[in-house]
Amino acid sequence: MKRFSEFKSSIYAFIACILLTLITSHLLNKKNDQTIFFEKSAKLKQIEEQFKFNLEQQLFLYQWMSNIWISSDLTQAHKWQQQAAQISQQYDFIDGLYWVNNKFVIEWVQPLISNQNLIGYEFENSSSLLQKFKKLESEKSWFSYPLPNLKTIQDTLLISVSVKDQDKFLGSMSALINLKKLNASLISSAYDDGFIVSISVKPISTAPHQIIFERVILDNQWYFSIMPTPKKLSNKANTEANWVLLVGFILSLFFASFVRFNKLTRRYSKHLNKVNQNLKLQIHKTQQTEEALIKNAKTDVLTTLPNRFAFEELLIEKLANKINRDVAVILIGLDNFSDINTLLGHKVGDQLLLKATSRIQKLCTSDSFLCRFGGDEFAIFIDDADCNITISRLVNRLLCLLEVKFKIDGYEFHTSASIGFTIENIATTSEMLLLQHVDSALTQAKREGKNQICRYNSHLDSLIADRISLLKSLRNAIQNQEFVLYYQPKINYKTKKYIGVEALIRWINPTTGEIKTPDEFIPLAEESGIIINLGKWIIETACQQLKLWHEMGFNHLTMAINISGRQIESDDLYQTIRTEYLKQNFSAACLQLELTEQVFIENVKHNESVMRQIVDLGCSLAIDDFGVGYSSLTYLKQFPVDTLKIDKSFVQQLPSSADDLAIVEAVIDLAHNLGIDIIAEGVESQAQAEFLLAKDCKILQGYLFSKPVSADTLTQAFLNDENWS
Repeated sequence: MKRFSEFKSSIYAFIACILLTLITSHLLNKKNDQTIFFEKSAKLKQIEEQFKFNLEQQLFLYQWMSNIWISSDLTQAHKWQQQAAQISQQYDFIDGLYWVNNKFVIEWVQPLISNQNLIGYEFENSSSLLQKFKKLESEKSWFSYPLPNLKTIQDTLLISVSVKDQDKFLGSMSALINLKKLNASLISSAYDDGFIVSISVKPISTAPHQIIFERVILDNQWYFSIMPTPKKLSNKANTEANWVLLVGFILSLFFASFVRFNKLTRRYSKHLNKVNQNLKLQIHKTQQTEEALIKNAKTDVLTTLPNRFAFEELLIEKLANKINRDVAVILIGLDNFSDINTLLGHKVGDQLLLKATSRIQKLCTSDSFLCRFGGDEFAIFIDDADCNITISRLVNRLLCLLEVKFKIDGYEFHTSASIGFTIENIATTSEMLLLQHVDSALTQAKREGKNQICRYNSHLDSLIADRISLLKSLRNAIQNQEFVLYYQPKINYKTKKYIGVEALIRWINPTTGEIKTPDEFIPLAEESGIIINLGKWIIETACQQLKLWHEMGFNHLTMAINISGRQIESDDLYQTIRTEYLKQNFSAACLQLELTEQVFIENVKHNESVMRQIVDLGCSLAIDDFGVGYSSLTYLKQFPVDTLKIDKSFVQQLPSSADDLAIVEAVIDLAHNLGIDIIAEGVESQAQAEFLLAKDCKILQGYLFSKPVSADTLTQAFLNDENWS
């Protein structure tokens, strides 16, 4: 009993210590469990927010693509593929981007590799998913749908956004999100912090130390679970097992646990704030990008002026205001701009456009709207154009201002412009009519010889109707064989002998007998492409006639055939010529092709190749109407030209005109120095012929010797040897 009393205090102390240790251990274990619980809750909340942000970010991206569907012309497959490829490269968790048409069939897919089997997939095979797609037509603009299986794709989330043109449902932008890849960074981050995280669309079975809760994100039920890793539990268990150290360091452990918990809380809070800031910044950047895309879509890159799209939008907006007034539209086209691009390059052409823009802007007031309509064309809209005289003065000032020479990189340009304009009342016009009328006026200004002004009137409509009628008649004329070839002889004035003929087409009306010359229908034939078939007929007919003359004994005769630029650009000119001279069994040297100077400055590389092929056959090439176009020594050196034909406009006033005399002498000297033959056309008087012969131009052609006549008439002249004396 005494012994007990001696140790009573010790026992009580021991018991107290044991009790205190047990109580402290129990309280600390409970506190540790709570700490782990708070950490799990905070981590799971963070993961939920990040997961939600990732899905909403993807939804925002596809809604943005839907919004720009029409304006960026994503209706074209290659443009859609290009945009989709950029998105797929940026986000590695996207297994596929799909365009699902309004019949709920996958039509386009990106990437094609490993996804080709999905093209043509019909969602009617999944009734629940089909219902989701059908709701896009009216009720919703988007939906997300977890897919346990879509053919070979597993663990994916389908996000679909409707694409509409106004109220018309076109289809949907759909994306398959690989949930494993999307959540990989979240799960990896959580595991580094000592937690195992699961995200599923199916209920998750419970386990010890596990927290499970449900959330609705993008209309889908998601299950989130978190539990500590075995390593984390082991670390906690080891700390609790050391109960001797726990008694001595309980305050330190409690304080350390508190500090750690507080630090984790602040860190998570800071991270969430940063995520929010990044999200706001991303949204702001997206808005800026969208605004920039819209602005670029309405702005000409070179001049920074509004473009045609912006101009048409303005017309629609202004015409919506039905207050009675007149409006004016002016359309300006720079003459021969394409020639400057071809001869001097696009860099010089761009600088010319910029200088022209600056000049036009000087005459535009705050009430007018200037845009670059495209190419070499500018358009001006003037609202409330109450004075026709003011508009007429403006277009005349524009014409004069654009006639003043331009200086660019050492070049001086004396360019000009053609201007069409229309003034119409708001009550009787529309955007389409305004553009149609002003375009007709500009076209007519160019047809009148360029550097002209034309105001639209109803007469222009009749001119257009006449062209349409002429085009129809032209097509019928080919079928009805209303064309014939006339021939004008070429004379060696020194020997007084016929040396060849030029084939000239005529169109004879079978009813009235009226004869149309080439000037009346060839330009339209070239513009419409009819010249290809018509030119082939000319070559065949001329070669047949030359063969007849050769068989009659006139073997020295050559045949000159006019070839247009459209024929040179076609792929069958070479073969047609080769086939015909072989078929008629005469030398290719008997054929000479006459080309206008325009052929030598358009599509130069292709045209030169075709010309060299033709020359290799043995044919010769002549430049027709030399001097009236864009005469350049460059193409005389570059192209395989054999002959120059002096245009009749320089011959008609010989020998009285000093200017024409100087030009003709220069051309003759140039040809002789280059070893090129020279022919003068349009010779109508003896004085002209004698002058040309004195300048060593022996080959002449013109009314002095013969007008263009039928083959029979010219054959009779050959037979009668009707050489003039």
